[in-house]
Amino acid sequence: MRRDERGIRQQTLPRAADVDQIPRGTRQFVERSPFVCVATARPDGGLDVSPRGDPAGFVRIVDERTLLLPDRPGNRIADTLTNLLHDPRIGLLFLVPGSDDTFRVNGSATLAHKMALPGHQFRVIALDGNAVP
Repeated sequence: MRRDERGIRQQTLPRAADVDQIPRGTRQFVERSPFVCVATARPDGGLDVSPRGDPAGFVRIVDERTLLLPDRPGNRIADTLTNLLHDPRIGLLFLVPGSDDTFRVNGSATLAHKMALPGHQFRVIALDGNAVP
């Protein structure tokens, strides 16, 4: 990891101010990430951030503009899904243990019920938005 003249670590992932697709070099980071923070807006105007984790690769990259994020059983409150029914805006923050890098995605989500993927059957949040590292 490089550091600048002040000793602050410098991000090594591709940088972009605002892009409409997932940069190719960042795709591997998402595929290696076992943890993502999911931010949504509550109907009352507040914000919610929920952790999501599973073995690396649990977030599927369909194409350079679409991610599939499975909804796993949690506290049975379903805040994220409820929030997305009222407001489709979503933010994701991907992390990889041992890496100083993160990858942030801001966009809009579409909910699908029991979408079948090869070898899996689960509900997903399909994200189609702007990737901002």
